[in-house]
Amino acid sequence: MSSHEKNLSAFSFLLDARPDLFEKYRAELQKLGATLPEDLEKASDAIALWCKQTDRSLWKALIAAHNAIDNNATDSAAEQERIFNSHIEPVSPSEERHLIVTTVKNKMQRDSQSSNSTSDAASKPPSQS
Repeated sequence: MSSHEKNLSAFSFLLDARPDLFEKYRAELQKLGATLPEDLEKASDAIALWCKQTDRSLWKALIAAHNAIDNNATDSAAEQERIFNSHIEPVSPSEERHLIVTTVKNKMQRDSQSSNSTSDAASKPPSQS
């Protein structure tokens, strides 16, 4: 796994595991997701730069998640095959790179939409029965 792939995987992990880190930045996150390049390296660089410029805690969390991926890199295809108890069809490197970027973009959109629906519901007065 390249450093760019690890970076996107780390960011994807943070979106799932630490949504609290992004609460203040929902609008910026949505904008970043909408403009994120399809190219894996460019997307990774854009996310890293955004985290670094937006909030030091985001940057530190991204680095920590990146390091955790490095430490867990020993879980290989053999382990995945054991878990799924079958042969895993290989994915071409270009397909894998595209899937990583698409997954991150989808998570960014999902998180910003769920935040918007929560704030919309909170701003509406309760219905009278």
